Amino acid sequence: MYTSNIDAIIAKMQGIEDRIKKHFAKVVSRVVLEIDTSIHPRTPVWSGRAVRNMIWTKGTPNAVEHDPIGGGEEGPGRRGANSAAAHATREALDFSNPFAVYWLTNNARHIEELEAGLLPYPGKHPVDGMFGITYAEVVAKLGNM
Repeated sequence: MYTSNIDAIIAKMQGIEDRIKKHFAKVVSRVVLEIDTSIHPRTPVWSGRAVRNMIWTKGTPNAVEHDPIGGGEEGPGRRGANSAAAHATREALDFSNPFAVYWLTNNARHIEELEAGLLPYPGKHPVDGMFGITYAEVVAKLGNM
């Protein structure tokens, strides 16, 4: 004879959808954080434009190019404020619907040449680019999440 406590089984099944959604939201937010923290150090900084334009959105990709923050001498010193402004877009993301599409876009006018390793001159940066290297690294790590 087989017996079961169907009431207990049903009670445990209640809320399973919410638990799955919460777990998936944690995974998605960890992937977004991994991408964001990996791509910024790989992005060369001169004017700050490329790193400033690493913009996170949910649902629709960003279509605006932002001016870099900071005046004075161009160079690596421009990373801080521009990176912080870009990180703020990630921090503003809402993961309440983890099944939404999350976008990281960069509309800096020179991003394609920078990604291809052509700026500031050919051979200065890897031709796999910031996005390419970060993408490959995160995909490899996904199996451990």
